[in-house]
Amino acid sequence: MAKAKILVVEDEAITAMDLQNRLRGLGYDAPAIASSGEGAIKKVEEIEPDLVLMDIILKGMDGIEAAELIRDRFDVPVVYVTASLDEERLKRIKVSEPYGYITKPFGDKELRPVIEMALQRHKLEKALRIAEQDWRNPFNSLEDVMLIIDRDYNIENINEIGLKLLGTSKAEVIGQKCYQVIHGAENPAEFCPFKETLETKQVESTDRYEERFGKYYSIKSYPIFDENGEIIKFVDLMRDITEQKRIEDELKAAEEKYRIIFEAAPISIILFDKDGLIMDVNTWHLTNIARGKATKADLIGKSIIAHPSIVNAGLSETYKRVLEGEPFDKKGVYFPTLIPGTSGYFDVKGVPVFKDGEVIGAVALHDDITERKQMEEKQRLFSHAADSSIDGLAMGDLEGKITYVNDAFVRMFGYSREELIGTKIGFIYSEDQLPKLEKALKATMDGGWIGELVGRRKNGELFPIAISSSLIKDDEGNPIAHMASHQDISERKRAEEERGKKNEELRRFNKLAVGRELRMIALKSEINALLEDLGKEPRYKIAGEGDK
Repeated sequence: MAKAKILVVEDEAITAMDLQNRLRGLGYDAPAIASSGEGAIKKVEEIEPDLVLMDIILKGMDGIEAAELIRDRFDVPVVYVTASLDEERLKRIKVSEPYGYITKPFGDKELRPVIEMALQRHKLEKALRIAEQDWRNPFNSLEDVMLIIDRDYNIENINEIGLKLLGTSKAEVIGQKCYQVIHGAENPAEFCPFKETLETKQVESTDRYEERFGKYYSIKSYPIFDENGEIIKFVDLMRDITEQKRIEDELKAAEEKYRIIFEAAPISIILFDKDGLIMDVNTWHLTNIARGKATKADLIGKSIIAHPSIVNAGLSETYKRVLEGEPFDKKGVYFPTLIPGTSGYFDVKGVPVFKDGEVIGAVALHDDITERKQMEEKQRLFSHAADSSIDGLAMGDLEGKITYVNDAFVRMFGYSREELIGTKIGFIYSEDQLPKLEKALKATMDGGWIGELVGRRKNGELFPIAISSSLIKDDEGNPIAHMASHQDISERKRAEEERGKKNEELRRFNKLAVGRELRMIALKSEINALLEDLGKEPRYKIAGEGDK
């Protein structure tokens, strides 16, 4: 251990040298002697001693004045050496805050304890100052308001940010009640965390909007205990959480908006974590897919990868890949073994969720297309049946535009589907038929129509058509389209015309035959009458007449 370096300040040379030798004999390093106050200050600056033995009575600047300068400039402890100490010097000594004094004459036994106590005291005070500085620097550099408060709510200390917030000086704050200074109240408020800490002896906190400052603060009370475990004071920490509160409010609003969308979305939404465990499912899923036969509690925490519906649909590997960052979009997947009574077809999408480049989970969307599939199947069957029909089938909207035709209709009129779809239905009839067509459409709107019109093929040929039309309505009974069956009755018309001709010829023949028969009957009647006049028997028997 290095020897303590001591500077001797004494204006009597013999006394100074004797004291120097005695110090060396006690194991100290005494490298120099100064004979004046000015010389002492210069030597302290040169050798940087650990302690100064200062004679009070010196020529020029006395020892007390020199000691004060040494203390202020160099932070070196001073022990006074004096032969006499009057009342005036004693007062001055107290003001200069010496580390001790020793009265001449003195022996080594008296000198050593004074020096050691001075050195130890200075060491402790220096450590204390360093510790205090180490505490004071962060105390004042904190971005949060910090106060030290005693049990009676009196402020003992406050940091720089606190003074800046209050717009006042430390002298105006120290000793004041914290609830008056901070909250402008006359008594501790009900929300006061210090009041709770006195009861619980634990850290207590509250979040509060301070109207005085126009900000939100998180206020925490940290108790400080004595050796008996009793609270002697508090550390009050006030953190400005205005921005945090704004972000929290925005997050809550966003979360509420997300929750509304999540729950109201007309599609199944399933959230699951990076391990494939279900975190949440929306109401639509429970109502429309699970059909009310499963609750959130039945699903949350379960593995979506191992779920029977996913396994039996052959999607387990697909869901594993989405958790590796690979999105998917599959159409018309059949789920055969969902909850009984809920099997069906679904369009399924999976989207991974990333954070800092890592997959933390995924979202799965299941769109139930079972009804659409059934409608598509019905449409397919209808199209097949319609295309297989020998009658020409056509569908039109309420504006009279053609929206569908089958193969027989295309063959009947000679136009392609592309030429027919989207055109007004009147263009396939001759102009003289349009008034009748309008009446037919009106009758169809009233329930239906059966009749005949003359159509016109693409090549201009006119031909008769037997039409049966009806009105198509939606589930609510609103008309949405017309449907009409068309039969080419050209052959039937020709057959009817031939039959009419033959019937006319037969009528004429019958008319001639009947006239001839009547003339024969009349002639026979005349002959019979003539024979009767001659007194002879009639020759002819005429039906309807009695024998004469």
